[in-house]
Amino acid sequence: MTLTLEHVESLAPDDRVLAAGRKLARPEVWRHTGRHESVIWGECLGSAVYEVRADLADTSGTCSCPSRKLPCKHVIGLLTLEAQGALAAQTDMPSWVTDWLSRRRGTEESPTIPPRTRNPGAQTQQRADRRRQRILDGMDVLEAWMCDMVHNGIAGIELQPRSFWDQQSARLVDAQAPGLAGRVRRLAGIPASGDGWPERLLAEMGKIDLLLHAYRRLDQLDPLLQHDVRQLVGLRLSTEEVAEQGEHLIDEWSMVGQLVDGEDSLHTQRTWLVGLTTGRSALILQFAVGRQIAFPFVSSLNAVQRMELHFWPGRYPLRARIDRRLDVPYRLDERRPGHASIEDFLAATARALSRNPWLDRFLAILHDVVPVIEEGGAWSVRDRNGAGLPLVGRGYWRSLANSGGHPMDLYAEWDGFALRPMAIRVIEDIPTAGAGR
Repeated sequence: MTLTLEHVESLAPDDRVLAAGRKLARPEVWRHTGRHESVIWGECLGSAVYEVRADLADTSGTCSCPSRKLPCKHVIGLLTLEAQGALAAQTDMPSWVTDWLSRRRGTEESPTIPPRTRNPGAQTQQRADRRRQRILDGMDVLEAWMCDMVHNGIAGIELQPRSFWDQQSARLVDAQAPGLAGRVRRLAGIPASGDGWPERLLAEMGKIDLLLHAYRRLDQLDPLLQHDVRQLVGLRLSTEEVAEQGEHLIDEWSMVGQLVDGEDSLHTQRTWLVGLTTGRSALILQFAVGRQIAFPFVSSLNAVQRMELHFWPGRYPLRARIDRRLDVPYRLDERRPGHASIEDFLAATARALSRNPWLDRFLAILHDVVPVIEEGGAWSVRDRNGAGLPLVGRGYWRSLANSGGHPMDLYAEWDGFALRPMAIRVIEDIPTAGAGR
């Protein structure tokens, strides 16, 4: 049987390994390659020289590299070379190949290639099953890591180097759980981040632990919650799947705030919309890689436009994308739908969390609140009933001056601990961007 590129593709544990293996399928990065009956081998030249061999009898192979993925990119590269007909027949095999084959087979006889019928559907399911098992294995390691952290106590954990968190995050990337990896990466910014950081750290670790338990019992969950859990772990939906399975909603959508955060070379723009008729919140996410930060979706604070949005499926849909713009934008200086009191806002947040406990950002539109400076220089906003919520950071004198000390409308992002202002609407009904930084 002749090895095909399609067969090699089906063996790759994930798309990243497949892409890297294809890049290695060039004769100039190999030396001492060969083929003897059903055994192929070669030395791959990278950051080190790796000894790679494969048995075509069952298309299994090994490599001397430290990768935890099986097969690794070097094995995929060697198999691709064979599928391309780039390996020449040799009469003698290197000792590191014969030793491996002897240990594996208990004989020095080379096997023949059995006939094989390709079933794309079965191969797709096998890849999905392999990925799920890798994710579960990565979760076991993560759970043990968190248990050790709690057992040893979090006092002094703020002294841990960044590598303490990055190594665990990297393991989850290898396990094909990028969503979990991102959550672990964000844990690194909590220690020593201000008063109450131990509480915030334990709360986030608790959410991660709950997510591990949910994924292990995925089949027992409500179908919409299954979507939430998969996406949180890192199993992304395609554009077509979002359109097919998510909610479609037409409304007059107003942009009420926009924030940009950066991590290394990746920048994320979060644009918050509110529906004037439905009062629904919608979050538009856009990403930019590299030093040039450019996002295609741009809108002014006063703009309102009739649009159709597609929401990602879930128990409490927030993330959306714009499917159709049904009218031209127009300016609106009136009050946006929001909450008349902080108590009402927190009650709505609690209802959302009862449906999806992993929500970590909410749009807060608070009517008739006043910025207040507390003892020690911390800032908060208070409603007419005297209830208050803290603001992120300091320096809200401009907001206080713009409001003249009178109640105003605040557009902010709430993370469960503090509000991050995006804009205010003062008495004169003029939205003012950049309320605080």
